[in-house]
Amino acid sequence: MNKYNVLKKIIPILKWLPNYRIKNLYYDFFAGINVGVLLIPQGMAYALIAGLPPIYGLYAALIPQIVYAIFGTSRQLSVGPVAIDSLIVASGLGIISILSPEQYILMAISLAFIVGSFQILMALFRFSFIAVLLCKPLINGFISALAIIIGFSQLKYLLGIHISQTSLIKNILIDIFNNINQINILTLLLGLSSILIIIFFKKFRPKFPIYFTVLILGTFVSYIFNLNKLGIEVIENIPKGLPEFKIPVLNYDVFFDLFNVGITLAVLGYIHAISIAKKLEEKHNYYKIDANQELFAIGMSNIIGSLFQSYPVTGGLSRSAVNDESGAVSGISAIISSFVVALIIIFFTSYLFYLPKAILSSIIIVAVINLIDYKFPQKLFSNFKDEFFLLLITFFTTIFFGIVEGIILGFFISLLIIISKFNKPGPSINYKIKYLLNSKSIISISEKKIKKSNVLILELKGQLFFGNFNYLESFINKQKIENSFFKTLILDIENLYHIDSSGSELLCQIIKKLNNKKVRVIISGFNKSKKGFKFEKNLIRNIKKENIFFSIDKVLDQLNV
Repeated sequence: MNKYNVLKKIIPILKWLPNYRIKNLYYDFFAGINVGVLLIPQGMAYALIAGLPPIYGLYAALIPQIVYAIFGTSRQLSVGPVAIDSLIVASGLGIISILSPEQYILMAISLAFIVGSFQILMALFRFSFIAVLLCKPLINGFISALAIIIGFSQLKYLLGIHISQTSLIKNILIDIFNNINQINILTLLLGLSSILIIIFFKKFRPKFPIYFTVLILGTFVSYIFNLNKLGIEVIENIPKGLPEFKIPVLNYDVFFDLFNVGITLAVLGYIHAISIAKKLEEKHNYYKIDANQELFAIGMSNIIGSLFQSYPVTGGLSRSAVNDESGAVSGISAIISSFVVALIIIFFTSYLFYLPKAILSSIIIVAVINLIDYKFPQKLFSNFKDEFFLLLITFFTTIFFGIVEGIILGFFISLLIIISKFNKPGPSINYKIKYLLNSKSIISISEKKIKKSNVLILELKGQLFFGNFNYLESFINKQKIENSFFKTLILDIENLYHIDSSGSELLCQIIKKLNNKKVRVIISGFNKSKKGFKFEKNLIRNIKKENIFFSIDKVLDQLNV
């Protein structure tokens, strides 16, 4: 591999930009505009969650996007401030002795540099595998708890009362009870009406830029009726102009204070980004995600962003979805959306003086409602009760004991699960390729005979769970590349004695992708009575009943191989 190829691997934009088609600029331009417009209210709202002035949310939406476009491998992922990271920033800084608002801002910016440094180190030591340590039930429980905490944290703006900076719901409820007689009715009515309007448009006009519209209308109404004089809190002065280049203040005491929250954000931010990037990759076949490069790209976004007064960032789900739905083809859309943010910062911040904070809190509350997955726990309770209890443990630990405690417990439980799975008696975890010779036996044969049959059999032994399902996915992808001849894939699960919810979901994804490529997927050795083994209805629906067999012999007879 020559030096230029190495450079293209480290800086992916060098690989795709020379081949960029001018006709794609139309799609990237409008996708960038849409994401940029969405970023204005989102960035300002998320800064409030982090306990920062709104302008720092716009700073976080500026440089990191450009950096990710240069170093990232996803073409649709939108990097910037997100609600979850913002709350962790507030929670982490809230337990540190900080003397002034200025010091709080400096610590938040320094935290971005520390988070990015951890992510770069993780990338250098190829720690991208860390994403498999957290199974979906734990992530679901953690994010659902965070969504509720974020929603409660915004009640101070919705009710117009003082609530201390905390991530513990019990403390928020105590503050609300103690200040209930100070609730500003006008602020509450403004916030609730904004929430109802946003929900209405999200349901019936989902593509309408309702967040930006509510922001503009709210500011206009506030200006016309002088709502700030009626006790409704407004944004007031927002600095005009691009952020200055400043090296974050870092010393031993700062690093020590921010170490735990920095590690938490580094890991969680990466998991958040890579999960979104992989979902987007499934919809497109013209690029591949490099998990380790993604870790490096997010790290660089945080480090370079901190030099321009950004607090910690990662991939945003709603913005990435808008970017994809708007037709984004490459990182050019991210660069364009950063220019939209820059124009707002340079020319229009003074017009946002009268923007009520209740409007921003309503945007946040609606956004986090979508983070709570109600259906997944129900599915777990019906099919995987052990994983359901893992979800509950993570959820309640995060709610009642703290965000960092919740994610640390999640890691600990995940490690215990992996250790127990690998040490559990039974068939070893092994994926072995076997090829067809005739209807009564399966033995290894020559490549010539394989190509003639167009059938590939993959025997799954042991357990398929969140700790090893990535291997299965990469193995099948490799076979598709190296043995692209096969038109039928048989998954022989006769010796597979356990599958968890993550493994079941992965099989659904594999089946969908292969079916889209005109490859038939067949399950053989299916037995509902197997202990600890259950297929979800969704999985059976994707496979289709005609592709499920109780024995390999019946499959071979039907295929007449």
